[in-house]
Amino acid sequence: MSKVMKAMTDRRMVLLFAFIIYTAFSFLAFDVPIDVSVWVQDFYDEIEKYGPGSKIFLPMSYGPDMIGDCHPNIVLVWKYAMQKEWKVISWAWSAKSHIIAEQVLNTVFGSPYQNDPGYGIDWVYLGMLPGGQPMLQVMCETGIQSYRDVDNFGTPLKDMPVTDGFDILKNDVDIVVSFGGGYSVMPVTKLQYGIPYVQAGIQGDTSMFASDYAVGNIIGMMPGIKGAFEFEKLTGLVGGAGSYISSTVAISIFVMAGIVLSNIYYFAFKPKELLDRIPDRMREEG
Repeated sequence: MSKVMKAMTDRRMVLLFAFIIYTAFSFLAFDVPIDVSVWVQDFYDEIEKYGPGSKIFLPMSYGPDMIGDCHPNIVLVWKYAMQKEWKVISWAWSAKSHIIAEQVLNTVFGSPYQNDPGYGIDWVYLGMLPGGQPMLQVMCETGIQSYRDVDNFGTPLKDMPVTDGFDILKNDVDIVVSFGGGYSVMPVTKLQYGIPYVQAGIQGDTSMFASDYAVGNIIGMMPGIKGAFEFEKLTGLVGGAGSYISSTVAISIFVMAGIVLSNIYYFAFKPKELLDRIPDRMREEG
């Protein structure tokens, strides 16, 4: 076997090439011809209806185990919300969701996110709110401020312009855009109070909530990295899904090319190498 072929089949070289290709295409994203799925199109069509000043309730309910599958989704929705000049009140379900939520907000608005000029005017983050569905029922019936009257930093919500006319969910909210929470947020906000509901989350949402989507409980979904990539194509925004898809496609092509070339090499050269290794005695006997 030649030195070149030995180098190409060395496992370390293969892994090095794979790393280089994946890293390179993380920065050199290219367009991948993926059709927009019906649930992402419905997600986009629904939220596109809401213009400047629309009141959006945005619960964030996912943790570190879901970052790889839906982190770009939440970044994209926040960017879209600010582009559309919505009024947004957001919060996290749990301690781990709160940690991820603050990372997202620092990514979108800069660190620290509370220094964003629009904070308190266009949007506010309430922090971690325990309480589950009973909490949501209180917010729907008597208002957000009856349950939580300060933001994540202790600033009174009544002093923030974003909360003007934005308190009792069943009367004031135009739509719920939820990250996760299909089993917790949707049954209260949509099924009990009829508030329009769309969901962004993991790829598995398409199977877990297929029935709710089919009957209209969930108007649209943006599931997983693929869903985020489709949303990027619809909006022109950048949330990181494009580079991920490009890298995945590039490394898949690399692996498939390696399989094809290795088989070609085997059938072209391996039989000759095997014959060359047969001892002369066995040749004579044969």
